[in-house]
Amino acid sequence: MYIKGGSIIPRQSLVQNTTEAPSDTLDLNVYQGSDPNTFIYYEDDGASYGYEKGDFYRRAIHFDPVRRTIVLDKPEGARATHFGHIRLLLHGFDTAQITRDRAAIAWTNISISFLPASALATRELRPVGEGAPIEGGVRDAGAVKAAVLLNEGEVITLQY
Repeated sequence: MYIKGGSIIPRQSLVQNTTEAPSDTLDLNVYQGSDPNTFIYYEDDGASYGYEKGDFYRRAIHFDPVRRTIVLDKPEGARATHFGHIRLLLHGFDTAQITRDRAAIAWTNISISFLPASALATRELRPVGEGAPIEGGVRDAGAVKAAVLLNEGEVITLQY
């Protein structure tokens, strides 16, 4: 799978339909790159027109490689998010220290998989070369740093 540098990709736990609730943690994948990027994360109830009256949750997420920052703006809208935590996954960042509002954050180096083991049962989907199988999936093509942050309703500024 190819993912453009600078991409910001949120991912929630698997749900089978809109009546199921995801887990409390939103995975936020940020990929190292040379170009800045902004992603607008959005939630609403998925069923009504309440968003027209402000019943939504919207938050801009900025990646700036020149300033070496990742910024989550203060959320907009009257709706509370489904996610009390954000698991920030930084792909290809080789920095020794990452800070949040100038305080060091404890990071863990991990390997992640975008494909479940069941997807690899088909020969055509089996990876070769650098993307060799790991724990039932495909190894990410670089170092992945992970940290879980409290999803507060304020600006979150990370410096790397």
